[in-house]
Amino acid sequence: MATTAVVCLACGTPSTDGAPRCVECGARIERFEGSRAEGPRLELRALALAVVLTALLVGVFVVGLPFVVRAYDPQGVRGIALAALLEFFVGALVGRTFGPRRYLEPALAAALVSGILVPYTAATADVAASPTSFYVAGAVLGVLAAAFGSFVAERRA
Repeated sequence: MATTAVVCLACGTPSTDGAPRCVECGARIERFEGSRAEGPRLELRALALAVVLTALLVGVFVVGLPFVVRAYDPQGVRGIALAALLEFFVGALVGRTFGPRRYLEPALAAALVSGILVPYTAATADVAASPTSFYVAGAVLGVLAAAFGSFVAERRA
């Protein structure tokens, strides 16, 4: 029986049929029907889950909780760090749930939620007003954290 060589997309090492992981780097071996250039497509269920979870977690911990617990103030660096941590968690959950190479969905969800969060946090800052670019940089950090969370979850699977 002839075996077909499959190349690991992570490191380029050839692998034989049936091996679930690359012998060199340990990445999952993916077999695509059709052209390699196609790659995985945007999965709407993963995007919907990522948007809902990101909006829910960031909405509760960054926007809602200060109304309930007056001593809790997630403004400035603390709020951005908390949002990025939550977005990392959502990315990891989506990456773990929907399988390999699901980096776009959590990152896109973080960008969509940040499109609402940045103007809100910039407008409601009451202690020390930071420039809007500070909040935009935090949004970019959150997008990167979401993609990285998905990547880490894939590697741990």
